Order: sequence, then C-alpha cells, then structure tokens
Amino acid sequence: MIRPPDYGQFMSTHEADPPSGEQQLLTVAVRTVPSPDSRGEAVVATVRGEVDMWTAPRLQAALDRVLRRAAGRRVVVDLLGVTFLDSAGLAALVAATRHAEQRHGPLRIVVDHNRPVVRPIQITDLHDVLMLCHTLEQALTL
Repeated sequence: MIRPPDYGQFMSTHEADPPSGEQQLLTVAVRTVPSPDSRGEAVVATVRGEVDMWTAPRLQAALDRVLRRAAGRRVVVDLLGVTFLDSAGLAALVAATRHAEQRHGPLRIVVDHNRPVVRPIQITDLHDVLMLCHTLEQALTL
C-alpha cells in the first residue's frame, strides 16, 4: 500500500527522527484475558494507529516484551485498529511470529477484511506465514 506524497512537506532521506507528531500515531495496549475454552489466560496486544518505518520498531519492541513475559500463554495481536501498514510493519509481524514459534507456539493475529492491514499481507503472500484470525474470539479458541 503506497501513501500519496505530501508535497507540502519535505523530508530528507537521511532524517533520523520521525516528523513532528509521529510518536502518537501508534499505541499498543496489553491485557490478559481468560480463554473461553478454559485453557487458562491469553495475552492480547491491541494495536491502534499507523505501523510504518517510524513506528514499526516500537511495535516490534512491544511484541518482544509481550512474548518474553507471556510464560507459555497464548499471545494474540489485535490489528483491527491499525489504519496503515507498510513493509516495516509486516517485517515486525514476521519477526514476532518467529519469536513466538521459538518460545511457545504460534502468534495469533486478528484482522478483518475491511482493514488496510489485509491487502499488504495478501500482496506479499504473508497469509501463509502469519496465523490470521477474523475475530478475537476465534484467536482465543485456536
């Protein structure tokens, strides 16, 4: 997915800091929820905002912390609140998926068909790599 250029702003290619206000474009809220199938608890990381080259490192760091602290519990990443996802975000999801598989099992990722998250995943064939679920309830029962 390509964003149209903003000709009102110019950013050099070597700029190290995100443009003003970028820090608030991504939030990751983590909570523990009971599994509906009585298999203990699951950890849900709810992501909201834009996941791009500026915010993907924060997402990856947050997911790494969640996976380290999950202690064998199911981990679900809820992307229903994501409004933009680029290749850096996809790379963060793949890295988190691999991290989860090495530690305790698959990382479940919640997406729906109407979100800008689905198209980049389809284009890159990552739907074969990522464990995608259509609802949080589905992710909690798999």
